[in-house]
Amino acid sequence: MGQALDEDAIRKGFDRFKADKKHHVLADIAQRHGVGADALQAFVDGVLRRRIFDGEALSELMAPLDLGWKARTQKGAGVDGRTDAAAAQTSPRARHFGFECV
Repeated sequence: MGQALDEDAIRKGFDRFKADKKHHVLADIAQRHGVGADALQAFVDGVLRRRIFDGEALSELMAPLDLGWKARTQKGAGVDGRTDAAAAQTSPRARHFGFECV
């Protein structure tokens, strides 16, 4: 505290802040949906690397939850806690698994 930082130190600090925030948000999402944080991170990294949504990989990620198709498509609040109206704004495949496409 009290010392002036150069541009490089500010950039490194901000990059570290963004990485920490990303890690915490992903861990919260994993906990909320009952999946492992490492498995979710691997899934997200794969989607971002390939730039293609992989529904099969998402099915594998969600397999430990042992949810049948009925449980994933329940009317009312979905797996992610949103209402049908909010879920209608996502793609059908993502809605099927309770995730929102951005």
